[in-house]
Amino acid sequence: MTKKTIAYVLILIAVGIGMYWYASGASIYTLTSVPVEVTDELFGTTETHWEDGFRPGLELAGPAMGGLILVAGVLLWLARRDGRAAKPE
Repeated sequence: MTKKTIAYVLILIAVGIGMYWYASGASIYTLTSVPVEVTDELFGTTETHWEDGFRPGLELAGPAMGGLILVAGVLLWLARRDGRAAKPE
């Protein structure tokens, strides 16, 4: 695979991580418990119960996306530099 192809795949993975982070609640901090609202059938009141679950926060998704985009940027820069190499005549 060429450097450009790898770079584009890394960018797509970073976008996928960002979309997963946004779809799972876009919280800043990682949640290890998820709030679930339970309605009492008798009185109609709602209570919040916490159930085990995992939702990634920005402190995990951010560096992952940043690192992938940084590596992709370096790969694109190297691919462009290799294309400009002086060719002997």
